[in-house]
Amino acid sequence: MYKLTTLQLRIPKLVFICYLLFLVLDDLKAQTPLGIQINQSTTMQLIGKKMWVLEDPAGKLNFTQILASPQQQKFQPFNKNVFNVPPNKVVYWFKFSVQNQTSQSLWLEIGHPLRTWYADLYAPVAPGQYDKPRLLGSFRPRKNKEFPASYYYALLAEKNDTTVKTFYLRLAGSFAKTNVFRVGTHQAITQQSNARHFTAIGFISLMLTLAIYNFFLLISTRSKIYLLYILHLLTSVIGVCYLSGFPMFQGSWFLRYFFVWFGFSYVFITLFSIHYLQLRKHLPYVTIWLWIINGLLGIGFPILNLFHLVDITYLGLPYQLITSLLAFSLLFCGIYLWIKKQSNARFYVIPWSLAIVSTFIYMLTNRGLVPINFFTEHVIYCGYALEALMFALALGNRLNTLQKEKEKAQQETLQLFNNQNMLLEQTVVERTKELQDANEMLKMSNEELTLNQEEIASQRDVLETQNQKLSSYSNRIGKSFLAAKLIQNAILPEQTIFEENFSDHFIIYRPKDVVSGDFYWVNKVGNQLILVIADCTGHGVPGAFMTLIGKNLLDKIIQIDQVTSPEKILHHLHEEVMVALRQEATQHNEAGMDATIVSIAESGDDVFDIHFAGAKNSLLYITPPQLVLEEIKGTRKSIGGVHQNKTDFQKHSLSLPKGSLMYFGSDGLADQNNVELKKFGKQRLKDLLQENYSFSLEKQKQAIDQALKEHMFNTDQRDDIMWIGVKL
Repeated sequence: MYKLTTLQLRIPKLVFICYLLFLVLDDLKAQTPLGIQINQSTTMQLIGKKMWVLEDPAGKLNFTQILASPQQQKFQPFNKNVFNVPPNKVVYWFKFSVQNQTSQSLWLEIGHPLRTWYADLYAPVAPGQYDKPRLLGSFRPRKNKEFPASYYYALLAEKNDTTVKTFYLRLAGSFAKTNVFRVGTHQAITQQSNARHFTAIGFISLMLTLAIYNFFLLISTRSKIYLLYILHLLTSVIGVCYLSGFPMFQGSWFLRYFFVWFGFSYVFITLFSIHYLQLRKHLPYVTIWLWIINGLLGIGFPILNLFHLVDITYLGLPYQLITSLLAFSLLFCGIYLWIKKQSNARFYVIPWSLAIVSTFIYMLTNRGLVPINFFTEHVIYCGYALEALMFALALGNRLNTLQKEKEKAQQETLQLFNNQNMLLEQTVVERTKELQDANEMLKMSNEELTLNQEEIASQRDVLETQNQKLSSYSNRIGKSFLAAKLIQNAILPEQTIFEENFSDHFIIYRPKDVVSGDFYWVNKVGNQLILVIADCTGHGVPGAFMTLIGKNLLDKIIQIDQVTSPEKILHHLHEEVMVALRQEATQHNEAGMDATIVSIAESGDDVFDIHFAGAKNSLLYITPPQLVLEEIKGTRKSIGGVHQNKTDFQKHSLSLPKGSLMYFGSDGLADQNNVELKKFGKQRLKDLLQENYSFSLEKQKQAIDQALKEHMFNTDQRDDIMWIGVKL
């Protein structure tokens, strides 16, 4: 036994304390966001994915509490480019670290006035020490703005300040919050701010120009529809600019009572639509429905907002739903009247659709569902500018239509007067003509006898001329068929591509007519060899046209669009054929094709990865050492044509060893009948392949040709025949 010293007793405690300190420091390190290094001086950099966020539902946390360890551990990675939440009273804290590697000052873009009510930035003055927050936002004095722009920016670092700094940003407000956080130099934010400014100015200038032009039309025509159009233009300018962060009116009142004034734009577009489409005449019940919706937007929501009957945080989502319902109701009216052949309706549907689409893209951008760029953030300008221009054209067309209708009415009145005079004159002329006709009939009888004799001689000459033309046409058609055959043969792959990629192969290609509706397509994309065998609808000239369409579409899908997965190639080919032949529009064009698509890639060790997809076609293969013919059936769905089968094309994958045999082709061989109208049959073909698998593919082809020749004795070929066999 020996006595422990005081130092020896304290060593375990010291070790335990060091271990706890290590855990705490490691945890703090994990909670510290990585520094965002800014080295570009001309572009703004998105930093949302490198920020950390903490929610404060009660909004009672102060900055001292935020800096404390319990709250620091609650920060979560944000991992998004766009911060978007519906209206609520939750306070959001953001944490991020930035290092300025440029020679200019560094700034943070926080957001635009509608979405940024309160923004407090806490900047470090020394490691672990922070100054008072810089109070920004629409509900703060305008003098607090640090950069002269419509958006809110905050200075992060002076030029040549390269230290890594950790900032905290507190966002609060009752409206929906949508913020795209960017960091950039003074030069970058100046460029971006100017671009936004010029875009807004361009939009405002266009809308005001249209308003002034239509004001003169209002004075000259005294038509109420021009007044409604002008009011729609002016309210659209105010609303669109406000939504895009370029408010024409400053002050917290416009934000706090947003639902009081914003609904007027919907009232004026509704009035314009009712007058332009004449909805009271054509759709009276729908007109009542539109007025109910506008009553909610123009009266209901303003009352709830103005008298604080409902908190503003609960008004946002219902308001958005009702405005969407109004937009699609107006679109439905236009489409319905367009279908009913009202000529003016198409000039309404197209611009209103552009406005809806641009708004939809703008909303998706705010939710981070569409890539963020200058266009998507300002697409609403484009949509409403195009809408305004096309509505102006629509009014011009309406004016021309009214003018034509007026001229037509005048013309009809004049025509009626002239018809009365002509009727009196015609009565006198008819009495005189009856006497002249009787005399003419006698002359015509004599002339008719003479003409009959001349006609007989002329018909004889015509028949001889027609025979000569028919002979000439026959020769020209024959030459055209031969030329078509040369063209079709030219689009088929050369034999060398088979010789370079397969140890053995055969091709049976027997068109029913001079040209064929079957074709094959082979090409190598990267390390994959894509092989396509297609049986187009029909044969002869119609089938040949389809082969040209199919070949060109495959070139586009595989070589240009780089689609290499068989089932995706079939899907794209199906969609492209329907577009190329306008099948959804015509509804009677059922042309298409059945196809087999195989991709082959060598995976090493003499093994090949095979991916197959078929449109009503199968893949036959034999693998050593089993040497049994196997079949993989394709999807029971053709390419092209309007049909009810919505099944997706299925992909089948397998690995085949070197020396395996694969066979694929069209149904022309199996469907070929004999003199007794009995088909050759798919099972007979499979048995023939199984019996001859040990021979070279050239001998297998000879066996198939011989069997087909015997089967077709004294019988015409009924369809194009194509089969291909390859050996890996």
